[in-house]
Amino acid sequence: MGYDGIQIYRSQQLNLSLTDIVGVLEDTNKPNAVVIFPYHDYNHFGWAFENKPSLDFFNDLQRVYDVKTSIVEYEEKVYTQIRSIPNIELLVLAGHGKQHLLYLGSNGSDETQTLDFGDIEIEIPLSYLNPKAKIFLWSCSTGRGGENEYNLANFLSMMAEGREVISSGEDFNSKQIEVTSFYPFSTEIINSNGAKIDYSTGKY
Repeated sequence: MGYDGIQIYRSQQLNLSLTDIVGVLEDTNKPNAVVIFPYHDYNHFGWAFENKPSLDFFNDLQRVYDVKTSIVEYEEKVYTQIRSIPNIELLVLAGHGKQHLLYLGSNGSDETQTLDFGDIEIEIPLSYLNPKAKIFLWSCSTGRGGENEYNLANFLSMMAEGREVISSGEDFNSKQIEVTSFYPFSTEIINSNGAKIDYSTGKY
């Protein structure tokens, strides 16, 4: 099985083996989580998913969950990873974002390198999640406008049969993630003015 430079670099940075990145999840009695990191992080001023707060958040998840981690460039790989892990109770989708999409690839010019409103096929893999699973969009502005707007958080909640999607209504950085419970997962996102900017879809 071959590895590329991004996988090698990120596995070392996340303190994972290459088998952890591309192999099979070692399933213990902890709940299962899937964390999807983008293949490209175009924020060259601080590396949004490579700074210490981001790594600390990821490490905290590993203490609570059996975490399957993937470095993903194309949407189809997201679907494959979700389908491959049983009873997922937390799905974390990381990537730079806007109200209507989350970037996996370099700049989103290729639709297959984003998660967006056109990806109705995601409904099938999301149906594999635990019925009470949480989805966290570690991505800017994917909940912009809240429940009254057509944003990625609402779209994914609809595709996930009403499972709760936690997102942000604004741009943010990982230092502003304030987890209130790791299991079941719950978090607030607090901006630099001390205001809550997280948005959670309805809980079913």
